[in-house]
Formats: sequence, structure tokens, C-alpha cells
Amino acid sequence: MAAKRKRLKKYRIGLVDADLLDNGTRHPNLVLLKLAGYLKDNGVFFELITSSDADVSTYDLIYMSTVFTFTKRPKFYETASDEEKKKFRCGGTGEYANETNIPSFKKLRATDMTRLEKDPFLRKLRNYRGGTKIHGIDMARQMPYYDLYKPYIEERISKGVKQEKYKD
Repeated sequence: MAAKRKRLKKYRIGLVDADLLDNGTRHPNLVLLKLAGYLKDNGVFFELITSSDADVSTYDLIYMSTVFTFTKRPKFYETASDEEKKKFRCGGTGEYANETNIPSFKKLRATDMTRLEKDPFLRKLRNYRGGTKIHGIDMARQMPYYDLYKPYIEERISKGVKQEKYKD
């Protein structure tokens, strides 16, 4: 990998697994793992937001992913003003999978599948994973950051949840 990367201290990025906050899914969100890997590669501060009551005012941007259509959005999103919602980047199949109009579904899916690769903030950052892209995340090549959920799991175990629940 390239020489030591300069840390971009001025950015604070929140990552939200909406399914985790709503119904406690124990399966990691691959998009968030890859996004965390990309941010880590670029020295950008990020953290998984693990409470629906979190104070999200300290983040510059918040990337929220929803896999399931029945998942409710976190309280901090629902109570945010229109101005505060501008810092959220929402995506995932949970945003559109209930769409029954086939052309509309296809358009929503295509938009969702390329959203991160077209994201203005992410396109400012370097791609360290090869291919033809110099800047911007390449979702197909990006290595996941598997420790993203580690603080959440450790906190849950400290509160009495059995470690086996999180084996995957």
C-alpha cells in the first residue's frame, strides 16, 4: 500500500446501519464495511453510530444504509430539521424494494447502486485499491473494514449479550 496517508482531520463521518438500530440485525452491512474501509484508507475520521438517540450534530456527513423495507429510520433522523437532513446520505434496498412499478424500481436501484461512486465528498478522496479510478470509491474493489462493528459488539457483550450472537 502507498506511503503513510495524511489524516483529513476536518471531517467527521457517521455511519448508520438503520437495520441494526431498529431491529438489532446481527449481520454486518457490507456497504458500510466497504465505506469504512475507504474512509480508513484516506485517514478520514468515521464511526458507527450505535444509538437512535445519538447526537449527530458533530458529524459533517452521515451515511445511512437500510437493507430491509420494514426498518424504521432512527429517531435522530426522524427528528432532524430539513436543514440537518442535508448531511444525510441514505441508501440501500430498504429505500426502494417495495416499489411495484418495474421501470421505477429499476431506476431507483440503478441510482442506489451508483450513489456512493458519484458522491461529491467521496470523489475528493483517493482510491487506493487499483483499477482505473484515481479518486472516488470503487465498490467492487474496496476492501471492507471488518472492525467497524467491534465497539458495538464489545458494548453489547459488556451488557450481558452472549458473544455467540455475533459470531458471524
